[in-house]
Amino acid sequence: MGVQLLGKKCFKTHHEDCDKVFGVCTNRAKDFHCCYESVISRIIMEQAIVQLGWSAKSFRNEMGCRGLKISELSKVNFSKI
Repeated sequence: MGVQLLGKKCFKTHHEDCDKVFGVCTNRAKDFHCCYESVISRIIMEQAIVQLGWSAKSFRNEMGCRGLKISELSKVNFSKI
């Protein structure tokens, strides 16, 4: 994923802080991303998520960073992307 992040093929969906016990982190904080084959795919999906009213976190966790279904394509205004 590091190469995809550098190539701007991923976008950040959410961040989870570390778990603390007595003020000390017991694990590492994590950033979560959705990655795609191309930059244009990433841009389209990042904007489509907003237009379709989804949260990026639930998109990643529940839908697995998938592409758009045919029924969802008609709901995306590509002139706003």
